[in-house]
Amino acid sequence: MQRVALAIRRKRFGSRSPEAAASLNELGLTFMASGKLSEAEQVNREALEIRMRRFGNESADVATSQNNLAHVYTQMGRLTQAEALAREALATRQRLFGNPSVEVADSLRNLAVILGDKRQWAEAEAMAREVLEMRRKLLGPEHPWWLQQSTMLPGPQAPMGSKRRRKPWNGKPWRCGKSFFHRNTRMWPLLSTLSAIACGSEGT
Repeated sequence: MQRVALAIRRKRFGSRSPEAAASLNELGLTFMASGKLSEAEQVNREALEIRMRRFGNESADVATSQNNLAHVYTQMGRLTQAEALAREALATRQRLFGNPSVEVADSLRNLAVILGDKRQWAEAEAMAREVLEMRRKLLGPEHPWWLQQSTMLPGPQAPMGSKRRRKPWNGKPWRCGKSFFHRNTRMWPLLSTLSAIACGSEGT
């Protein structure tokens, strides 16, 4: 269906139109879901190029395309490229939407996961905590999802081996869909909580 929609929009609006870019974005998500990463990279790159030409760097649509391409590169193990794109998307969203905002929280989460995959634990933990604090502000401290998650997280100075964790870690990467979040004793509760947001189980 996405291929048909893309062909129609290209014919009606032009191959370099924002409408075509939107269809490319949808097609990229389909390719990602089916594990066709090379195809996902190709269409996401094209969508990003179209949007940058049309809107420039200061665009929410450009930031979305950067995030999508960063997801693809993360799945492909190209973490340096993924990090660069995720940082660009974060900077744009911070300028456009400010803090706190759902859009900035989403970009922070994506970047924290990438840094976790790169074993850059200190920065990943700082960003993960920033995401959770932002969600606390957005949802409210009495929101059921926040109350549940906050009881599972170690404090900033929690000792290694803290009992406040979801289940014993078996030393293997934690998986959500196609993403892998490598954990150490301190970091995995944070990244696990971020992954709950990413997998749509936050209860909002």
